[in-house]
Amino acid sequence: MCLCPHVFFIPIFSVFFIMDQDQNVSGQQGAHAVRRSPRVENKRKQLDKNELKERKKRLRLKVPPIQDAESDDEKDTEFVPGGDGSGDDNVGIVGGDENKGITKTRAIRCSPGKFIKLVNSLSDELKSEVVAKGFGGLLRFKPHLLSRKLLSWLMRKLNPETMKLEIGGGKEIQITEHSVWCVLELPNVGSDPPTMSDADARALRDELGVQICGKSYRRISGINISVITDRLQKRTLNGELGLRAFFMAAFQCLLFSNTDTRIRIDDVKYTQDIQNMGNKNWCKAVVDRLSIAARLYRKDFAEKGINAPISGCGIFVAVSSTHTFNFCPCNLLFQLHK
Repeated sequence: MCLCPHVFFIPIFSVFFIMDQDQNVSGQQGAHAVRRSPRVENKRKQLDKNELKERKKRLRLKVPPIQDAESDDEKDTEFVPGGDGSGDDNVGIVGGDENKGITKTRAIRCSPGKFIKLVNSLSDELKSEVVAKGFGGLLRFKPHLLSRKLLSWLMRKLNPETMKLEIGGGKEIQITEHSVWCVLELPNVGSDPPTMSDADARALRDELGVQICGKSYRRISGINISVITDRLQKRTLNGELGLRAFFMAAFQCLLFSNTDTRIRIDDVKYTQDIQNMGNKNWCKAVVDRLSIAARLYRKDFAEKGINAPISGCGIFVAVSSTHTFNFCPCNLLFQLHK
């Protein structure tokens, strides 16, 4: 038998070649393996790739719904509110089998963005009227964005009985009429806001709806703030009606917000005596509404978790906490009185 090197070169090379392509293959298998064409090889690789993708998809865990009883924030008593104000924390996952994978915006109508647009739509004449009524601080108040994650955490810390933000570690913030005045500069002397019966308020809201919206007004759709802003900007809302429309919209989207998206009967009640708006204690009204809001939130949070609706002047609560404890400004991208 010839012992020349070239006799063994081909089978040895073949064995190593096959082992590199298909590991754990014996030399005998490699020597007799049939080489696939590039077309067949590419097809096999594509099938393997698809199989791997399907396997990953089957193994992928579903995102669990947010627990109603408590959130991760509640487990950590020293939770430091996060969020960069980019709006990424404005939605939550809806639980329940029928709603899997659906996201839902947390119900909160305190909208700094709407309020800024409302103020910018005022004419110089109406701005002068607002200042004359003692609400000049509202025109200088310029919040840009409200972190709902931060507000949700703060509302869980607000004790409705003592009206203190019990942050933890012995730190507390007292919510008072004076603190409201320091932030918003609302009138803080005089009587409580005026009242009237719900039936009279609904009838008056219909009258105002026709005056503000014209023939397009429908009771079922109500008075939308965007319509008020548009009419003010186009200067078709002026005088006493324009002033009243501004206050109703400001109450709805900033000072006394709830889950409604349109002008409510309370907004109509509060503005019935437009000439004496400055002779009411609006700072007390803000505190009273926040007390009610804190009670409602604690009740709803036990059932709905982070998606529980938040009412009241949320931006004031956030500003108060930020000023007192120097929270990171990334949580709230706003400027005050600039």
